[in-house]
Amino acid sequence: MKTTSRWYSDRVKTEITVARWGTFGRPVLVFPSAGGDAEEIERFGLIDACGPLLAEGRVKLYSVDSVAGRAMITKDGSADYRMWLLNQFHECIRWEVLPAVHADLGGQAMDVIATGASIGAFNAVAVLCR
Repeated sequence: MKTTSRWYSDRVKTEITVARWGTFGRPVLVFPSAGGDAEEIERFGLIDACGPLLAEGRVKLYSVDSVAGRAMITKDGSADYRMWLLNQFHECIRWEVLPAVHADLGGQAMDVIATGASIGAFNAVAVLCR
């Protein structure tokens, strides 16, 4: 039921991981908290909590590494660099992660629900607004 994909992103200059749970259903992109990786939502019990929705094929959950969030937590680089990375992270979601989700859906250009907690909620809103 779980798969992971990993690739190097030129936008964020590092490897990113996208994890998926479920086989069909409405695509939901769950952003992890600031320091989280793509599998954080599983460790924190969200996948178990959504078990019935996954089993019934009502949702298909995706999650991606919190690349920019990690840089903010660790104060990696200057403030300008962290803001650049946040912008690049959102570009990565738009031009790399969402196309990967659509490819996983068989090429369907279906709307993707975005959600998250903490900085993940911020990323969900920011990506939606962009």
